[in-house]
Amino acid sequence: LCAQGYDSQDGLDNLITSIERRMNTKAPELVQTYEHQLQQVQQTHEKLIQLKPKIDQIQKLKGEDIPLLEKEVTSKTNEIETLKQDMHVIEKQQTELQSQVEQVRKLHPQAVHLTHLQQELKKLDRNISTELSKLGGGETVRTHAVVHKELQKAQMQAEELGRKMDNKRQEISTSEKSIRELENRVHSLKKEKLELQEQVQQRQNLVSKKEELTTSNEGLKRDIEAASHQLKPLDIKLHEVEKELGRVRNDKERCEYEHRTEMSSLISKENEIKKCNSTINSYEARGSSVALEECSSKMADFQQRTKNKMTERKEIDDKLDTLRKQLANAKVRERELEDNLELLKNQSDVTDKETSIKRIRDKLKRRGLDKYTSEYQRLKKEAEKLRKDKARFEGHCQGKQDELRHIQKDLQSDMYRDVDKRYRDMNVTLQTTMIANCDLDKYYKALDRAIMRFHSIKMEEINKIIKELWMKTYKGGDIDTIAIRSESDVEIPEGLVLSGRRIYHYRVVMIKEETELDMRGRCSAGQKVLASIIIRLALAETFCLNCGILVLDEPTTNLDTENVEGLAQSLVDIIRERSRQKNFQLVLITHDLRFVELIGRSGVVDKFSSVKKSPGCFSSVLKTPISELPTYN
Repeated sequence: LCAQGYDSQDGLDNLITSIERRMNTKAPELVQTYEHQLQQVQQTHEKLIQLKPKIDQIQKLKGEDIPLLEKEVTSKTNEIETLKQDMHVIEKQQTELQSQVEQVRKLHPQAVHLTHLQQELKKLDRNISTELSKLGGGETVRTHAVVHKELQKAQMQAEELGRKMDNKRQEISTSEKSIRELENRVHSLKKEKLELQEQVQQRQNLVSKKEELTTSNEGLKRDIEAASHQLKPLDIKLHEVEKELGRVRNDKERCEYEHRTEMSSLISKENEIKKCNSTINSYEARGSSVALEECSSKMADFQQRTKNKMTERKEIDDKLDTLRKQLANAKVRERELEDNLELLKNQSDVTDKETSIKRIRDKLKRRGLDKYTSEYQRLKKEAEKLRKDKARFEGHCQGKQDELRHIQKDLQSDMYRDVDKRYRDMNVTLQTTMIANCDLDKYYKALDRAIMRFHSIKMEEINKIIKELWMKTYKGGDIDTIAIRSESDVEIPEGLVLSGRRIYHYRVVMIKEETELDMRGRCSAGQKVLASIIIRLALAETFCLNCGILVLDEPTTNLDTENVEGLAQSLVDIIRERSRQKNFQLVLITHDLRFVELIGRSGVVDKFSSVKKSPGCFSSVLKTPISELPTYN
């Protein structure tokens, strides 16, 4: 807009209309184009802001993560090389140990044969002894000395074979233990190898990811540079457009505001003029000028009369107030006079009473009655106290006399007759019972010590048998042996020895290199089953010598192949050791035919019973030779 002045309103109106016409025609198009350009620039800016975290991540990967991963990959590759060399050495050792194990396994049938021979020798010794006892003094083909020499020779051979068998068994156990350790070592190395391979795979993935990120980073950098080059002229142009747009908007708003204010003022003035004109026209049409003068004169007269009445009313109100005040003062004065008269009367009575009291006190002082009065009061209080004490003691005596009469009456009854004799008898019984309680206490303590000793001995025997069976049966290397540990809580109240009882808490622990851990929650299902079977066998071996029946139901549940073989060998050893017992009977219930074949291969059993369904859906029990079972590898 120019700053020149305008003489007439028409020129100003023409200028305003031309500006509005230009604004209405060109300004919306400019605003629309500028807003479209602004939206495009904002979208480009938002895309660049979204790409900023990726750029920061790429820079962080370049500066920190990728160098660390490269160092870690180089160290892991070196570790892989060293571990590969160690694995080659261990594989050589494993092959050597496997060859030794094969030799030991080849010797195992010979050891079994030697065991059979040893048992046959023992059986022959018993037969020879029985035959010698039967022969007595009769004639024999061989002399006693010859038979004795042959017997000694056979015993020496049996002892030599036993020593060889013990050595072989020891060698087998040591070799199996070393094999287990090497297998565990191989498993751990394989696990480490897999971990290293996984790390190498991760490294390769990271390298490929790094290459992808670098390529994407370069592309993003190029896009950012191109966008920044494109943004510079757009920012300048946008700034200029925003300035122009703001200026145009301000001019438009100012012009609109001025026009609105001017229009509203003109409209309000026009309305006021129209209202005044309508009022004047209506008044002139009625012709009320004469009536207006009459009403004004009446109004003045009425106002004068009202003023006179108001003055009269004020005078009357003043008189009423004075009369009310006088009446109130008269009542107050009357009440004051009555109170004064009452006060004078009371004062005269008080003076009369004081004079009479003073006269009586003077008489008493002259006669000395004060001392007697205080003494009388004191004696009166003492007499009252003594009367109360007398009444209390009389009641107490009466109660005691009643109680004495009741006791004398009870003593004359049948319940308390000969009470001295009965007291002596009960005292003797009490002393005897106390002595007996002391003896029982000593007996209980001695019995408790004996039971504890017996318990400790039996626990040692059980743990020893468990250790032997576990080492023979379990083929893993993570547990050396298991044992039962007992902890006792004694609950014996004071003075009541026989009422207390000892509570034992038993727990099964697994031992590895003199380190004990509870098996609960730390072992597999197969280890639980094997431990349960071994513990029951140990308990039966310890406490059930006279009971020779042993029943095992599905003992191979959750056991792997090696532990099944170890359990079969342990049961074979138990059968051979208990075969001389007359009432020994082992019952196995299983679905595992391989387990049956392993026990039958040892030669301790020839047949087994199988339960099958007949065509009529009846269960039938059939005896089947062990030789009919297939051979399992």
